[in-house]
Amino acid sequence: MDQQSFHKFCIKVMNRCRKFNTSVVLERFYVLKNKVDPARNGARYTGEMLPGEKLRPIGCPEMDSRVISRSLTDLTYLIFFDLFSPQQHGCRMHRGTHTVIFDICQYL
Repeated sequence: MDQQSFHKFCIKVMNRCRKFNTSVVLERFYVLKNKVDPARNGARYTGEMLPGEKLRPIGCPEMDSRVISRSLTDLTYLIFFDLFSPQQHGCRMHRGTHTVIFDICQYL
């Protein structure tokens, strides 16, 4: 991504945030649903198909939707960080199942 296209992308994200348009826009593309050659299974469709292959649709959020979603998640985390309990492992950065298991092992 060159500097000019990155600048346009940032302007697009800022305009969506200003309008409070936080709906997720999905980009639709197709991947091969392959029963012929397992090495090609899930490959993005580029125009050539082997006999017996089918396509399946995939919906992936566009880049600006992902940026807005991540920024709202990080902002929420910063606002409520002090309210989280030290025993809470599900909604905190760098904490999850592995830290719970480690804490239980230390306790035992």
